[in-house]
Amino acid sequence: MSLSVFADGARHDEQPLFTPIDRWGHTPYDPTPLTGHSIAALVRAHLAGSAPVHERPPAWQPPTKSGEDAPVPVVVDDVDLDQGYYDRGIAARRGAHTHLEDVTDILDGIEDEADKLLADLLAILDRTEID
Repeated sequence: MSLSVFADGARHDEQPLFTPIDRWGHTPYDPTPLTGHSIAALVRAHLAGSAPVHERPPAWQPPTKSGEDAPVPVVVDDVDLDQGYYDRGIAARRGAHTHLEDVTDILDGIEDEADKLLADLLAILDRTEID
């Protein structure tokens, strides 16, 4: 059996076989194929043992103001919170829920008023174009 039997039934994909990969390991959104020269250069480098080393970029460090030392984070182990802490949090959330339950109605009213103003404005503009 020859390979042509398999080749006839193979799916022909339009996607490129080799695409460029940036230093973070991402490929382009629109897959663009590597050129033959690029592939040859990469193969030669790997065969010669001189392939580029992939180094991780340095971790981001927050900028510090000149003349000031960076703040030292405080780590507290074994913090015990009293039950009142949780009760206050639950009460605050319940209060916020109560105070905010009519926000949807208020915003609907504002939207209705904006629609009326837009309709009035369009009516005025239509009248001035007729004159």
